[in-house]
Amino acid sequence: EKEENITGNYGYGRKNQRGVRLIDFCKEKELIITNTMFQQPLSRRYTWTAPGGNARYQIDYILVKRNLQKNVLQSKTYPGADINSDHNLLCMKIRLQNKKKIKRMSKNRKYDTAKLKDEEVKSQYQRKVKEIINNIEDSEIPPDINGKWKLFKFAIKEAATNTIGFTKNTPRKPWIDESVIDLIEERRQYKNGKSLEEKIKYKQLKNAVNRAAKRAKEKWLIELHEEIDRCMRYGQMEKAYNLINKYFGQKKIIGNTIEDAEGKLLFD
Repeated sequence: EKEENITGNYGYGRKNQRGVRLIDFCKEKELIITNTMFQQPLSRRYTWTAPGGNARYQIDYILVKRNLQKNVLQSKTYPGADINSDHNLLCMKIRLQNKKKIKRMSKNRKYDTAKLKDEEVKSQYQRKVKEIINNIEDSEIPPDINGKWKLFKFAIKEAATNTIGFTKNTPRKPWIDESVIDLIEERRQYKNGKSLEEKIKYKQLKNAVNRAAKRAKEKWLIELHEEIDRCMRYGQMEKAYNLINKYFGQKKIIGNTIEDAEGKLLFD
């Protein structure tokens, strides 16, 4: 049933006691339940299917402030999304107001200067700089100091590119390798399987992905520890510190809590 200024006409199922508590919370905080506001096929409304597939429920919601309702453009589920959960992915499209233009700065690649602490690599780099400079014809050397500096700068950067290269951008989960990605892709193909065989296959692949990811992470950690140990033995303390801080530094823990208007935690 519709709740004025809170829900729309397109919910799914019947309201229970938890639903009543959610409505009361929305009334108190002036919130609306966006995924009840838009007319969608039933397959785009339910968010969870009970084991056995005989019952479906709408138990996940996106709430926004009532004064932002006109900015909400769409809110629906995507049953086909492979998110490794028995819940359906729920997304909302919203129009942002007073959007400031942000000038995007191009991300400069960084040279892997830590390699220069290796005497052999350092010698290769020095020889490359001399080689580039010696190959410059006298007629190509500008008469002014700025022109000469640009030419020298080019030699330094070109030599660095050819000898030490750039630092690599590490993905969020660097241990996820191609074998894990292939399993994830195979699992995705069975996400919406209807037959018992397809559901069993999906569950098997889900477990296989978890096992493969665990093995890949263990292998990656061993290699990372070896890399840190190698850096410390060769005196590359800055690189060792950066690796330790990047992967083992203290992380900010974000709790799933709700606070009242005065910032106090609300408990059930």
